[in-house]
Amino acid sequence: MKIKLSTSSENRMHCGAASQKLPRGRFHVAKSTMIQVHPDAIRRRQEAEERAMLRQKELQSLNSGGKWWKDEGSVKLVSSPQQLDNLIKASARLVVINFFAEDCYSCKSLHPKLKKIAESNLDVVFVKANGSNPEFASYFHEAGITAVPWFHMYRGGQLVASLSASLSPEKLATFRAHISKHKDPRMLV
Repeated sequence: MKIKLSTSSENRMHCGAASQKLPRGRFHVAKSTMIQVHPDAIRRRQEAEERAMLRQKELQSLNSGGKWWKDEGSVKLVSSPQQLDNLIKASARLVVINFFAEDCYSCKSLHPKLKKIAESNLDVVFVKANGSNPEFASYFHEAGITAVPWFHMYRGGQLVASLSASLSPEKLATFRAHISKHKDPRMLV
């Protein structure tokens, strides 16, 4: 292995056909060394890259120019306060209402997680109410919603839980715990 120290008068060293400019007092190894990578490290890197690609696809689908809140998957969009009230009164199951705003980044980021939670709790009715809709302005005020995303959970027409949720693991765990607690038909208010 050749090691050559660059000096103040010599700032270039040649390694094969390419040259590399080095700062003063730095070493350059002319002979390359082989590094072996552990198979678990390779697997973990591949898994991390796959997760990053999935997150990137989710963000692209959210930012594709469409209106993310109009996605009618497992979380239905209610169009009026009357429709929301009728749903709350008519449903015997737990009703989870996601109060959001169109321009709320937290709401937009939480949306894919909320869809997954809804898909794993098919015995719960998930709906979303758009606070950017002028029809819901008085409803938000009457319900005491001053920040979004905000969630209300109703069972048998009565409010059983009111909470804020975000992407933090603690808040999502609290949100899931409330759903598990209140979706059981034996847990009447």
